[in-house]
Amino acid sequence: ILVAGKQLPTDRMEELEHRAEWLDEPLDRIIRRENAVPQTELLDAIGRVTGIPVCRLGRLTLDDATLTAVPAKLADHYRIMPLSLDAGTLTVASYRVYDVAEEDQLRVVIGHPLRWVLAPSRDISESIKHYYGIGISTLLASDGADTEDTDKQDAGAVVRFVEEILT
Repeated sequence: ILVAGKQLPTDRMEELEHRAEWLDEPLDRIIRRENAVPQTELLDAIGRVTGIPVCRLGRLTLDDATLTAVPAKLADHYRIMPLSLDAGTLTVASYRVYDVAEEDQLRVVIGHPLRWVLAPSRDISESIKHYYGIGISTLLASDGADTEDTDKQDAGAVVRFVEEILT
């Protein structure tokens, strides 16, 4: 889609695909890290491929049930923002698509079926700061890890985090 839409030349896309394969990382993470296309264009392309809606968050009005469905530590760690809780299903904004294992972990920890929307990472960060408090990353950082770049965290860290939430 990015090549067909002329956002990326074919040779650049092939280079990014090879890098993703070599590093064993999803292509969208490589594209995002390399700033190969603007994030909004990448999100639009991912949305077209996956069928996940894309939105800009702006100023949200959240009720208490929606906000408390995702604890601050979880929102900050996964860089997600709850948007609505309707008929037991929680709509959550993310800047990326989570793999099945991560999504299952989130569903279990949150305790609701999840519906996803994609939003720019800046919108999510600003919403987290607004609703959960400025400096939440610093407040919640327990190991000094960079909470802004969850893509680099290993699976063991995710499992330890989920276990911490459950206990």
